[in-house]
Amino acid sequence: MQHKNHKLEIFQSTWAMELRHPDKPEWSFQEKCELAAQAGYDGLNIDLCVPDMPPNHEIKQYLTAAGLDCSITAFPTSVESLKPVLEMASELDATSIIVNARYFPFTPQEGTDYVEQSVESGKQFQIPVYFETHRLTLTNDLLYTVQLLEHSPSLKLVADLSHYVVGREFPMPVDNFHNDLITSILKRSVSIQGRVATREQIQVPIDFPQNQNWVEQFYVWWENGIQLWLEQADDGDTFNFTCELGPPDYAITDAKKYELSDRWKEALVFKEKIESLWQKLT
Repeated sequence: MQHKNHKLEIFQSTWAMELRHPDKPEWSFQEKCELAAQAGYDGLNIDLCVPDMPPNHEIKQYLTAAGLDCSITAFPTSVESLKPVLEMASELDATSIIVNARYFPFTPQEGTDYVEQSVESGKQFQIPVYFETHRLTLTNDLLYTVQLLEHSPSLKLVADLSHYVVGREFPMPVDNFHNDLITSILKRSVSIQGRVATREQIQVPIDFPQNQNWVEQFYVWWENGIQLWLEQADDGDTFNFTCELGPPDYAITDAKKYELSDRWKEALVFKEKIESLWQKLT
């Protein structure tokens, strides 16, 4: 089956471009835009946890100059607190808002109410609102999130599977029970965030021999996620993959605070891998 009208976009995360290096200064937002464009990314994910962001008009100016699109990751505690993010997204012509909701209901129905109201708020601004699978958010627990999917028809996910691997200490090889749960997540995912975890560490160097079984597992999940999306997507829809290799303390460091691997080069490995998977599947 051919999917001629489907599109792939690959973004880099502004949070992932934080250096937090003992010797090097941080890149400015303008430098991040220029570096991402030079590397062939289609856009930047603007993470609102990143400090020292320029005002919106400058962000838009730098993105436009670099020829980049953008999405926004936000951490609202209520539906009301999402409104300024929606206004920012509208000003920046953002492709979507990715919600890491600091909201912790006990029942699926409570969570569903929050999701539906948030998605409806996005419709008022004509901006899609998606929910990321992330620890310390509404989607913290894998089993609860699967229940949310059953209750909330509007819930579309951004799959960062690393959080579930660590949160539930997935076995390796991954058993059928957990693989089936991941498939449930991927069936409702419109985007994937690129990071490799092990059952004990949220982000590991991808070239180390001891991590190769997890690297290959994540590649399998990412391929499955793209395939599942292609089977359901409408003509002209766009699939997003965002490279999100976080700075320390996500990135492991030695005693002198130097990272064990080059995150920028690893992200480009992910970019190339996703491009090859896309070519294979389409």
